[in-house]
Amino acid sequence: MKLNPTDQSLQNDTRAVSSLIGFILLFGILVIAFVGYQAQVVPQQNAEMEFEHFQENRNELIDVRSTILTAGTSDRPQFPTVQLGTNYQTRILALNGPSPAGLLQTTGPYPINISNEDGSINESIQTRFIKYQPGYYEIDVGTTWYENSVLYLDKPESGGERVVIEDQSLVTDGGTLRVTALQNDFQRSGTNRITLELYPTDVEDSLEKFEGIEGNITVELPTRLSRVYWENQPINGSNVTYKGVNESENMVNRLNLTVDSVDNLELNTVGIREEPTEGPAKNIPTRIGDTGGDTGGDTGGDTGGDTGGDTGGDTGGDTGGDTGGDTGGDTGSGTPSISTLTVSVSKGNIQQARATGEINNVDTSGDIQMQLFKDSARTDEFGQNGNSMESPFDFTTDTGANEKSVYVEVRLLDGDNSIIQECGSNSALERKTQLSLSDFSC
Repeated sequence: MKLNPTDQSLQNDTRAVSSLIGFILLFGILVIAFVGYQAQVVPQQNAEMEFEHFQENRNELIDVRSTILTAGTSDRPQFPTVQLGTNYQTRILALNGPSPAGLLQTTGPYPINISNEDGSINESIQTRFIKYQPGYYEIDVGTTWYENSVLYLDKPESGGERVVIEDQSLVTDGGTLRVTALQNDFQRSGTNRITLELYPTDVEDSLEKFEGIEGNITVELPTRLSRVYWENQPINGSNVTYKGVNESENMVNRLNLTVDSVDNLELNTVGIREEPTEGPAKNIPTRIGDTGGDTGGDTGGDTGGDTGGDTGGDTGGDTGGDTGGDTGGDTGSGTPSISTLTVSVSKGNIQQARATGEINNVDTSGDIQMQLFKDSARTDEFGQNGNSMESPFDFTTDTGANEKSVYVEVRLLDGDNSIIQECGSNSALERKTQLSLSDFSC
């Protein structure tokens, strides 16, 4: 049998080989491009997201610092928020790692020690620091700390470098040493936004034992900052003196200050989540969202009135709320008159007086004013402020100085600034006291 030779044209056909090689090359290029994108572009974009969050977080922590100090000085709760972490942008092809979470927590507690010159009188109140540690994967920014009104960035891996974001504000313009202790254990982690509930408590009673003593009062504050930082701060003054820093190996040093008298020392405590519980304190009612407050008494019928004037009538019989139910008092016909009044003072020596209360028969074109005087004759005036007539009312008047006591006069004026009602205090308003309507002659 004769065999036919193999068709040489089929053996020499290489048309599909070039297409296959082209596909393999193109696929390889795409793989290399994807790997490069995943390895270089994705981390860079994620780093940009982390840095953007870092900047926003820094601003939020500045706000936390501010609200801690505000809560301590104003006796009003504050509710700052912080975004703990961030989320990377959504990707169709490339892959992201887990979202970087953040950790916000308090440390300590550490004691604030207060003593007289010979050490025979002592007081100790606990305080804590705040620490925020981000969980970034692409950038290294260190940990942010808050202590003694200072906000700074700490990078221990770089040799203890600290970058101050907000400097200390321990000494007021009037020369008073203002110390705000932060209390209660707190810890939150994740990527969500959280609210820090900051509740103040008055601790002036803790300083009563120092009143009337001779000599300086020493205040020791815990601090992670070194002597180099504190020596370059404007702390020294006529009333407050910097006495150095005792450095410790456990990273918590002692800042030593002295004040010439207890009148130039203001001590506040602020608690996270609830009122402070880690030191001597005199509890005061927590006023959440107070816009005038329940100044005269509890809703339901304390004589003095609910400073909102119960809408619809308080069946418990608030003296300050109209039984017929007008919100904030009767705005109908009749002569305006003060139905409830409370005048209180700021901490320390009197720097500011606050008037709250209610008015019957409000004249919306009129005003309410508060005038402060140095003596009972009310001849030496030094502070006046007012507000449009409304019920309830809540406004403050600055004394312009630190005063031991003041006399108060509250007036209702009509639209032509003629006096409708004038109430003068029968006794002086002093530190840690308040006056009610019964203390005034109208």
